[in-house]
Amino acid sequence: MAKTLKHGYVQMCGNSAVDVAGSAYLVRFLNYTILLDYGLVQTSDDKADYIANSKRNKAIKPKEIDAVICSHMHSDHVSRIPQLVKEGMRAPIFIPKGCKALLTIQWQDSVKIFAKEYEKANRPPIYTQDDVDIALGWVKEVEFGNEYKINSHITFQYYYAQHIVKAAQILLTLNDGINKKRIGYTGDISDYRSKYFVSSLELLPFCDILIGESTYGNRSRMNNKRDRANDINKLKHCISTAKEHKSHIVIPVFALDRLQGVMTLLHELNMEEPIDIPVYIDTPLGISVCREWKHLSSKDIELWDDVWNDEIFNVVRDFEETEKIAKSKKPMIVLAGGGMATGGKSRFYLQRWLSNPYNQIIFSGFCHPNSTGGKLKSGELKKISIDGKVVKNNAYVTSLNSFSSHADTNHLLEYYTKVDYNKIVLVHGEEDAKLALAKELKEALSEKNRTSKVTVANKDMKVYI
Repeated sequence: MAKTLKHGYVQMCGNSAVDVAGSAYLVRFLNYTILLDYGLVQTSDDKADYIANSKRNKAIKPKEIDAVICSHMHSDHVSRIPQLVKEGMRAPIFIPKGCKALLTIQWQDSVKIFAKEYEKANRPPIYTQDDVDIALGWVKEVEFGNEYKINSHITFQYYYAQHIVKAAQILLTLNDGINKKRIGYTGDISDYRSKYFVSSLELLPFCDILIGESTYGNRSRMNNKRDRANDINKLKHCISTAKEHKSHIVIPVFALDRLQGVMTLLHELNMEEPIDIPVYIDTPLGISVCREWKHLSSKDIELWDDVWNDEIFNVVRDFEETEKIAKSKKPMIVLAGGGMATGGKSRFYLQRWLSNPYNQIIFSGFCHPNSTGGKLKSGELKKISIDGKVVKNNAYVTSLNSFSSHADTNHLLEYYTKVDYNKIVLVHGEEDAKLALAKELKEALSEKNRTSKVTVANKDMKVYI
């Protein structure tokens, strides 16, 4: 059992203290240890990611953890948890109600990736299917809006975050018998009216400490009311061009939420006026998520039935079919795994289609500047290396702005000036984003005569409760 502390604290012990992936926040209170999220570091450097994910922060002692509370099912928030089980953790893993099948899919996909890395680069797997099986036995699903009692001193409650389906904010209440303290954690949040399938963003109650995301802390107007109409026009133009030149469109997508959103928009376009070219879904993880989507959605369930049964969509079942599609001379759209083109089937298609100026690459959201997608969007490189092959960067590249799953600067400022707290710690953002947001937030709070403190997280920073 961990030592009883006189003063509890929250420690920013994950990569998300300094960047946008690898979320992990350690809460120490009395003799209890609670972990908020534990996700993979994901950049464009596979080797560096492996090293980072293999090294556990010294502050995290698996055998002393009393509970893990997960905000949502993206891999950068949950997919290192089986590693803790491998190293001896035996504690409940709390997730939002209805997400266990999705969590299972994510963890099993990670096992497959680790196995491929072992074959390709002789890197021992971070965890195996056996570890996943044990971890799943500790998973407990919790309803939104219900206060859950972990023990006599600690409770928590989920609030909707809107980021993706079933995404949650966490309110952790700590009670030492005399005083109560509240720690809020936003996870990842958004507040966009055009999102399908998700419940609206809820406002957290008062927090003594708020751990707040800042992914787009220095990016204004990531999404506004006109963007959906603009995206529809962009898609119509791209489809028309593909038909005229018998060319190809590849849309790199994240398997969870982004794929389903793009499919829904394409379905709506097809209902308005037949697209008349096939749409291939080439992401095994994404297809698995699609099959669970009806059970995950908070709304628009009937809409998803229509989308999934739309005859324009064709599920790619094996790599032989992938190769056949890539060689085809017919116009088509491919929704391929790997939203930033750092992995997944999108890289296969880019390697083969990027040199043709009539082919089109459509990104549905932000790409890290150092990712393959970010380099393609910037247009600064005439040639780009993809999986060891140098390819001319000739294809037309465009972006859809209405699919962002993070709040931009204006939305973050609006939310962080509505929520009441003593101190906010900005996390899950690059340094420039956090500093820019902190500056604007301090000014905005001052204008409202609020004295809340604004802090920018750094590696292993402790904030005392």
